Amino acid sequence: MADLDSVALINAVADLSEILGRRDTIDTFLYDLVQLLAEHTRTEVCSVYLYDDEAKLLVLRATSGLNSDFVGQIQLKPGEGLTGYTFLQEQPVFERQVTRSDYNLAVPGFGDEAFPAFVGIPIKRHSAGIGVLVLQDRNPDKFDEYMIRTLRAIGSHLAAILENAAVLYEIHPDFERTAEDTEQSAVSSGMLTGSSASGGFGIGRLEYLDTETSTQDRTGTCSLEEAIEKSYAQLQELGSRFDQSLSDVAALIFSSHLLMLRDDSFSGEMLQRTTNGVEATAAVQAVVDDFVSLFSALDDERFQEKVQDVRDLGRRIIRNLIGRSDDDIDYRGRVVVAKEIFPSELVKLFLQRAEGVVFPDGGATAHISILAQSLQFPAIAVSDPQLFAIPGGTLVVLDGEDGRIAINPNEDILKSYRRRAVDQRRNDSAPAIPDVVSTPCGTRITLYANVNLVKDALAAERAGAHGIGLYRSEIPFLIRNDFPTEEEQLAVYSRVVQALPDKPIHFRTLDLGGDKLLSSQVGDEANPFLGFRGIRFLLAHPEIFQEQLRAMLRAGYGREIGIQFPMIASMDEVLAAKHQIRLSLDSLKKDRIAHNRNPRIGVMIELPAAVEIIAELQEEVDFLSVGTNDLIMYLLAADRANNRVAGIYDPLHPAVLRSLQRVVRSVDRSRKELTVCGSSAEDPVVAVFLLGLGMTTFSVSPHRIHPLHDLVRRITVSRAREYAEELLAAPTLAMTREIARRIRSDLAARQPDT
Repeated sequence: MADLDSVALINAVADLSEILGRRDTIDTFLYDLVQLLAEHTRTEVCSVYLYDDEAKLLVLRATSGLNSDFVGQIQLKPGEGLTGYTFLQEQPVFERQVTRSDYNLAVPGFGDEAFPAFVGIPIKRHSAGIGVLVLQDRNPDKFDEYMIRTLRAIGSHLAAILENAAVLYEIHPDFERTAEDTEQSAVSSGMLTGSSASGGFGIGRLEYLDTETSTQDRTGTCSLEEAIEKSYAQLQELGSRFDQSLSDVAALIFSSHLLMLRDDSFSGEMLQRTTNGVEATAAVQAVVDDFVSLFSALDDERFQEKVQDVRDLGRRIIRNLIGRSDDDIDYRGRVVVAKEIFPSELVKLFLQRAEGVVFPDGGATAHISILAQSLQFPAIAVSDPQLFAIPGGTLVVLDGEDGRIAINPNEDILKSYRRRAVDQRRNDSAPAIPDVVSTPCGTRITLYANVNLVKDALAAERAGAHGIGLYRSEIPFLIRNDFPTEEEQLAVYSRVVQALPDKPIHFRTLDLGGDKLLSSQVGDEANPFLGFRGIRFLLAHPEIFQEQLRAMLRAGYGREIGIQFPMIASMDEVLAAKHQIRLSLDSLKKDRIAHNRNPRIGVMIELPAAVEIIAELQEEVDFLSVGTNDLIMYLLAADRANNRVAGIYDPLHPAVLRSLQRVVRSVDRSRKELTVCGSSAEDPVVAVFLLGLGMTTFSVSPHRIHPLHDLVRRITVSRAREYAEELLAAPTLAMTREIARRIRSDLAARQPDT
């Protein structure tokens, strides 16, 4: 830009910094700064984001040209959006058309979508990242190398200014106050950023869920006997409200509760104590405490896990006693905030027609996300304490796709989200894919589905999935937080098998541990991801292992099934697990119970150790499945749920891509079936990369079957191979991400083969 006087601009910024000390706050200074930069560069938009080291978030602190209501509200993780990517890369980022960028993150109502040309300049002091300076414009040719060099010099100058300013002023914005402080200052508008637990959109009034029950109010509204009967009726009614596709969930959650309410040693003891003069709520609490102590003291882990059932039932009875039952609440039109949520509570909110659920980070683990996804129930986790400063009844939009909450959105934002919700429902109801799926060059592709519940299996059948590539068998365990019996497991597995007639079903044995914990079974561990999980747990508990295997073999009678083992790190584990299958087969034969006598045996490739010994592993099994979620985490030592390392956990990391290449090459020589079943396969670039390596079998969530089908119809194997070779040759993550952006742009321009 010939009309840019870089010297005058730098001097103007320097003059502005000299009067910094006379500003009331740093925000006043930043406001003047963005106005000055926009004026001198003749740019339509200028914004400044500062990094909050405590919250580990980039926060919009000032903007010229965009909606100023979002100042202090937009919060980005390092690596999130083009701004977060600039911060993470520590280098200027330039995009002529942001919609073509893999890192584009549009914020409805902010107004940035009208300015496609983007330049991000990192504000960095020595090794410390301080923030990002962003300029945007409608003109894609607005920014040239000369301007970017000038802006980079300004960024360096600003780093020193802002580092000193942190000492002069309170650098944390209002939303960084404690939860107690925020109660004094309600949040009436803006946007909160979190992380998605389950996709979809919820629009409604915010409501806080009261999960606590106080027994201080001893004034009962009914007798204890009436409260027990009311509790029984409520559980029956809740179970009946499940449609056929969710009956497995209902049975697993409520069956043990109903039995306990008819147990004389439980509810009968409560009634006996009231006969002896004990006040009703005190009698309930005393019996609950006795059972908790009894179960906790027993060595049998099954009894220990009844503790949650007992506490849940006790709370229900007491709430009925004091007139605080909420089972008849209809949450339609409301987005619910819950400080802590368990599987049974999540299902209850779904049944009560809530629009979606929000919980703080740490309020739920990954199995809650999996359950919410199966229910197609929008859910996000938010770490910002400002969440609890939003007044109840405020209209909000829960964006489960991008992990955001829009507070008091305007009509344009509402229309945008309603349109996206309609588009999503239209995709979910698309016709089934054909039995034969091929690329334009004729390569046949198998599209399996990942399944958690019977509901997913039915959705997979409607989508036309060619079978189930991964059935996560731990979900029934986690829903109820204990071990279902062999017969209870058989009932669930049989319905999964029946949902897809004449199609192969691949069961994964129980994978507890990591972020899928049953605390008393695995115990408290400092690092559960590296602890007593997966096949390690099963081999240590052969009675539990065999009970599950028997249920799977019985459910697979007359069908093609596979049984695969998780968390495999050695050949010894595979041999020991196969021995357990032989024992289960022998016991079923001895008991003269119909069962599948020849299941296919598989292993999950999700540890670096398994990659190293894959040549030996494939000699012992019939098929292999790559679990990319865990494989990426263990290869890069980056917990995918940890915001601090979100920028490291990336399927495009060169180490991940090359490990996948090794796996495919090794298995290709043996001609054993190889499936990729991690969520990374749902990313178009990763899917194309795998296709280029020679992968032809994918297993994804049922709602991703159609997009993946559309993708493979757009690209030949030879073209995918070229992309794969280019990605494999890139030495840095920055380079693979840049290549990925070009691939996405190319894929978007391609039309399906008709």
